[in-house]
Amino acid sequence: MGDLIGKSVKRVEDNRFIKGEGKYTDDFNMDNQTYAIYVRSPHAHANIKGVDTSKAEAMEGVVKVFTGKDIADAGIVGSICGWQVDFKNGDTMKEPGHPIMVADKVRHVGDAVALVIAEDRQTARDAAGLVEVNYEVLDAVVDPKAATQDGAPLVHDDVPNNTIFDWELGNKEETEMYIASDTYALPPEISRVIYLEDNQVATITAGNLCIRKADQAVEYNHKITKVDHKYDAGDREGYSTYLEKEIREQPVAIRNAM
Repeated sequence: MGDLIGKSVKRVEDNRFIKGEGKYTDDFNMDNQTYAIYVRSPHAHANIKGVDTSKAEAMEGVVKVFTGKDIADAGIVGSICGWQVDFKNGDTMKEPGHPIMVADKVRHVGDAVALVIAEDRQTARDAAGLVEVNYEVLDAVVDPKAATQDGAPLVHDDVPNNTIFDWELGNKEETEMYIASDTYALPPEISRVIYLEDNQVATITAGNLCIRKADQAVEYNHKITKVDHKYDAGDREGYSTYLEKEIREQPVAIRNAM
């Protein structure tokens, strides 16, 4: 990358976009495909007292409705933390579970509670609206600083003060001297916004699972799924086209056919 800094780098994706040849997840259509729509929580913090999918499942065109309980009962684990960052005192970072759908408690607005699979997109959306979720709304915390104080509502019961880790890097003394000088102004509070990547297409053919998704971390997806994979590591178009959410195909061959 050193030889590119300070230079005008020609974009490699413009030719495809100008000609309308960019590929997005909506561009892929398969024979006999179905559509999945999540039922998401309207609450930031609530216990799930019950999920009634009977009306949705009775709707014509609905293939199946899954809930967080189904996922938990099947022993399907959720996403994992890709990088271990421990506390500055040496304690291991807290890593609460992050299931693909929650069974007992929602922890943010939009947390997935159920998944409707139907023969067409509109049927899936309509059926998702028929899923009835009984919530016990809990106090929420929306201020990052207040969330770390004693007595604040806990997002995860096993994470005290809502603190996953307290970590530091660099020379503390020199940093404090620099901050105390009049040459630099440090914002009193810094919050990081993380963009949640979405939209993907998965097909299973002759024992092979092929996933097509808009994502900037192709290699990491392969790593956490622990499967044999094929992709061109020298192809950097997937990175330069990230903002346009264009995708490249990622064929993935499962070790044990599903």
